[in-house]
Order: sequence, then structure tokens, then C-alpha cells
Amino acid sequence: MASVPYTPGQIVSANASSGTGITVVSTSSWGVVGSVIAASISQVHDEETVPVAPQGDSSMISGSVANVALVAQNTGGVATFPVTISIQGDPSGLLDGLPANVSITTSSAVDVIELPVLAVRNLSVSPYVLEVTSNGKGKNVVIRVGRVVGADVVVLSGLTPGEKVLERVPRFGGLIRGPRKRGAFGGGGFVG
Repeated sequence: MASVPYTPGQIVSANASSGTGITVVSTSSWGVVGSVIAASISQVHDEETVPVAPQGDSSMISGSVANVALVAQNTGGVATFPVTISIQGDPSGLLDGLPANVSITTSSAVDVIELPVLAVRNLSVSPYVLEVTSNGKGKNVVIRVGRVVGADVVVLSGLTPGEKVLERVPRFGGLIRGPRKRGAFGGGGFVG
């Protein structure tokens, strides 16, 4: 029992509000409830093995995805889905309510190259990069790309480690209306 808010002999109404009852905790099975963002939920599957690290413990416990909710929760404008992880076996030292870190791997790649997205030209149709040759000139090299991860893209083929490519620098600018004065910074103040 985790909590018993009653004393022996006390009469309890059947209509008692929630939160005033006896809380029972099972120590024969454990679980963790976390959330996964909507963009990744399709890659989380039942019975997938998941490492779990209870807070304050450096060891990992093995778990598996027991349930993926069908309805999203909206927190601060971000849709997330509750995912229940069941803990395998009967690890010692776990306490009810103890926070845990859970890592669900949605995809992985081995022996790939990552480049900044700005280094890849024509990314969505026929991607290529501008490789810097030994004489300092550029040469177009067709590549096959995988996932975009943040500001980088995974290159699956077409390049080998150590090759140099040019990255585009975005240009920022805008229209200026009317005459423009140029100024220079000099000797402690702006001069027109």
C-alpha cells in the first residue's frame, strides 16, 4: 500500500471523492509513461525494446513498448502521444513515482556521411554537391540522400569521408525605399 488515509473503524462512504481512497502499488510489475512527438509516433512499435534509466541510477533497465495511445495530447501547441513502457523482470531499487529517462530509437544509420543542408543543391529532385577538386575548382557530384536531421542531411552514397564540398551561404537582403545615406564608424562616433 502506498497510502491509507483512513484509521481503523472509520466509516467510509461509497461516494467518496477520488483521491481519498487507498492507493495500492504493485511491486511485481513496473512501467514508465512518457510522450513522443507526433512527427515520430509512426516509428514507435509495440514490443520494441527500449532502454530505461531511473533517475539517480547509472545502470540501464530493459523495457519494451506496451502501449501507444491513439489520441494525442496537446501541450503548449505541441501534439504528443502517451507511450507506456513495461519494465522487464523485477529490477531492485525502483520506487513508485521515480522519474526515468527513456530513449526510443526511431531510426539509425551506419557508415554514413552528414552534410549541412546548405551544401546540397537541388535537394528534393536530383541532389548534388559542389566538390572542391585538388586544383581548387568545383565539380558537380551527384549524391543519394537519406533523412534530414535538423540542419544536416545524411548522404548515403556519392561521397567518401575526407572529400571537401562547398556550402552555400544564405543571402539576406531586402528592398530599400528612397535615398540611402552611407555612414562610417570612426574615432568614437558615427559620421554621416
